[in-house]
Amino acid sequence: MGHDPTALRDALLGVQEAFAQAARHRVATIRDLAHAEVGDGEAPALRALVEALLRREAADADETLPLAERVARAGGEAARAAEARAQLAGQPEVQRLSAEIDATWQEALRRSDVLAERLPGHVAPEIAEAFADYVGALRALHTDGAAATGTYAAALHRLNRATGFTG
Repeated sequence: MGHDPTALRDALLGVQEAFAQAARHRVATIRDLAHAEVGDGEAPALRALVEALLRREAADADETLPLAERVARAGGEAARAAEARAQLAGQPEVQRLSAEIDATWQEALRRSDVLAERLPGHVAPEIAEAFADYVGALRALHTDGAAATGTYAAALHRLNRATGFTG
């Protein structure tokens, strides 16, 4: 089977849009979270949670940083958010919104998996396999953090090599 550049382009754009849409949803939900009603004693923990989530978004979006540093910063903020969230365990609205924020990552990864599953038959097998590896590396970045940056770099290199992209 030949290489259909539109199929690959559409899959790459689909992954990009899945993560961009997830980021927009997270920011909107963080805004809602900032307005959740908690007791005066829990307000500092809510503020810490919202601030850590916003810093995580900023770190994740900062393309000026090397990937490993970007992922490490985002992971550090995610850990701080988890600590603050734990202090708010008795707040169902906070927990619901926090779970909704977490779910955006899984939804973006799920959509990316679907795109990878649809690619075979539309591009050469080595391109479909390289794209699937790339999506798997995105998942590893999410689950393993900075430890997965080497895997991600290798998958991106393999995808570029399989497609003939350079740069």
